[in-house]
Amino acid sequence: MLGLSAKAISKLQKKAIRHVTKRKYNAHTEPLFKILNVLTLSDMLKRKTYNFYFRLSHNSLPHYFQETFRLVRQQDIHSHNTRNQSVLLVPRVLHKFAEHSIRYYLPNLLNANVTNILEKVNTHSQNGFSIYIKLHFTNCYQMNCQIENCYICNT
Repeated sequence: MLGLSAKAISKLQKKAIRHVTKRKYNAHTEPLFKILNVLTLSDMLKRKTYNFYFRLSHNSLPHYFQETFRLVRQQDIHSHNTRNQSVLLVPRVLHKFAEHSIRYYLPNLLNANVTNILEKVNTHSQNGFSIYIKLHFTNCYQMNCQIENCYICNT
């Protein structure tokens, strides 16, 4: 299993969920994830990253992260007002593989956040925050097919 890409692992996860629920090989998996209350691989990564951010915000990470991992907002750098003062600065990367590091992924995830997940960091415990994130992602999964004239659903 070593050396599998995230896309290959995601396909294996979908195959496994179809097999567990005894569905056809080409059945839609999003409703199955919702029924079984299981997160997709990409949502698991987002949940782990949000949990890391929670621990970073509450100073409950090992010393190494507290000393070297700093999230910098634009308002911390500029003395004048900018359009997006609350936007986190994403570090520049020299190589493509560096985009998969948490230093690059976390600011991008937090900047793309359109929900009130970040507000829950201050109001919830870590376990409550993790449960809230899982519920948020599973509630985003669709139960019905959104594809018009879908050949899988019409059979």
